[in-house]
Amino acid sequence: MSGKDFSQFLSNKDNQSIQESVKKSIDPNLFINEQTLKQIEAETNKHFWINYFTQSIVTTFVAPLTTIYTSLQLSVIPHQNKYGDLPEESGTKTSTQLVKTTRDIQPHEKRKFELLIKSGAVGSNKPFRAPIYTTYREAFQGLTNQGWQAFFKGNLIGIIHLLANSHLKIKLLSDLDFRLGAMWHEGNQLLRQAVILGLVTVSDLVSNPFMLFQSRFILQNRLPNFYLYKNLLSAFKKHVRHKKEYFQGSTTYLYKNGFIFLAQVPIQFSQKLEQFQMLYLYLSYNLISYPFLTIVRRLHCQSTLPGMIPIRYSGPFHALRLITQEEGIRGLYRGFGLYLVGSGVLQYIMFGTQIDQGDF
Repeated sequence: MSGKDFSQFLSNKDNQSIQESVKKSIDPNLFINEQTLKQIEAETNKHFWINYFTQSIVTTFVAPLTTIYTSLQLSVIPHQNKYGDLPEESGTKTSTQLVKTTRDIQPHEKRKFELLIKSGAVGSNKPFRAPIYTTYREAFQGLTNQGWQAFFKGNLIGIIHLLANSHLKIKLLSDLDFRLGAMWHEGNQLLRQAVILGLVTVSDLVSNPFMLFQSRFILQNRLPNFYLYKNLLSAFKKHVRHKKEYFQGSTTYLYKNGFIFLAQVPIQFSQKLEQFQMLYLYLSYNLISYPFLTIVRRLHCQSTLPGMIPIRYSGPFHALRLITQEEGIRGLYRGFGLYLVGSGVLQYIMFGTQIDQGDF
């Protein structure tokens, strides 16, 4: 067949299906040389570091919000009277009421009492026990008593967690994209989304130790007389003989991402405008993520060590059931308002980026 005859053959409408099959059978990766790959990798790395730097700045800016809402998440209300400090019927005393009791303190106990007040203790809280806040005001007051630095507790670890988690996600997704080529983009979108969430789960599991210590640094009292961990290195050393603790609560990510996937299924069959889809995804993601974030934070921080939450939950589902029974749905969403504000600021600034912001 001559070149002219072949051109006429391809221009025939009856043979358009053959053209499409030829196009689909060609792997675009075959036309990417080594130099092009290096350019793509350089651009990807540049894009990643620009976004990471921006996210780090925004994360630091909203760090006080993160510290407050996380402190509320980690407040186990049933523990208010667990230690026997106050009778059940007496209620919780404020720090102002505690100050009024100084006249009843013996001289040799006065220094200890002053330390309790300075530590940020509110109500029946003690500096060597996990603090319990029931309102934003109490959380703000307790953190203020620890100094302005208390509002940035765990922020540096959060930035390290962001780096490890985001970099691993980008690496896994880009490798998969390169290996599968056109088949990855033209295949079943629902299956593609499931694979993406699977890779996100792997990233969450691997980077869990950093999030665990971020949770514990936020929970601990930062004053020199009361802190449990001095820095991240000392925290890792403290648990080096019990490495399983690094991944405490990590199975929660499996359930969280599973429910997020189910919530995204309707979008695949929706013909609505894109802005409504984005709004649905934003609300569904946050409404589903936050209860699991509360659960994973509590599982992170339960320990026999001073200042942490006493061991109470045997796993994610037990924590979900117990929190719902004892504190109601409100217990799962304590601090959700500030979370939405911080998340909204981050999403607004980072809108259009390829990097998943996750739990800021």
